[in-house]
Amino acid sequence: MSEDEITDLSEFKEVNNQENDSFFLEIQDIVSNVLERSRKTAELIKAKAREEGYQDGFEQGKVDGYEKGYEEGYKEGYEKGIEEFSEKIEYLKALGEEILSERHRLFEEYKYEMVQMVLEISKRLIFEELLTSPEIISNIINNAISIMKEKESIRIIVSPTIFSLIMDRRLSDISGSKVELVSDERLDDGDIIVISPGGQVEFRLKERFKEIDESFRDVFLNSLRP
Repeated sequence: MSEDEITDLSEFKEVNNQENDSFFLEIQDIVSNVLERSRKTAELIKAKAREEGYQDGFEQGKVDGYEKGYEEGYKEGYEKGIEEFSEKIEYLKALGEEILSERHRLFEEYKYEMVQMVLEISKRLIFEELLTSPEIISNIINNAISIMKEKESIRIIVSPTIFSLIMDRRLSDISGSKVELVSDERLDDGDIIVISPGGQVEFRLKERFKEIDESFRDVFLNSLRP
């Protein structure tokens, strides 16, 4: 009921007799109470609606914010990961190039020392094999005698080390050959000189090593070149 209707009730009350005054007052109070309660109820409904709308909007905002944040975070993390991974790849490439460059530099700086070291080891092994193998010494001497034209008288001069190694061994068994074995301290270990009336053959271990050095150095350097 509207406020105009309340006014009409008041006018109607004035034209009625005194007996009905209390009844109309009660009716007016009831209507007023109903209107007040309706107004308060409407305010509560509107307030609740605003609150629910705010809460819904807040929750949706959180969801939207989370989804947006997740998407932006994923994109940012992915791009950052790609950037870091690319940086590591570039670092490894640069490191590999640096290692290759350093390897080449070290090779150029120490290649002759490496070759010399290998050759010295090879010489030592050959020398030890030579000075501990009477068969090798005997074969060298016999081959030298075999190429001589005059074999009637053969003089073999060796270093003291070789002399002690082969002094008890039978050398060339060539008919009519007279073989004399002589030790000479002036010779380097491994040196052998075979002399006959027609000439002499020398086996100088250092000279042989020199020849080996020259041929082996080229082969070795080529095989180590990056």
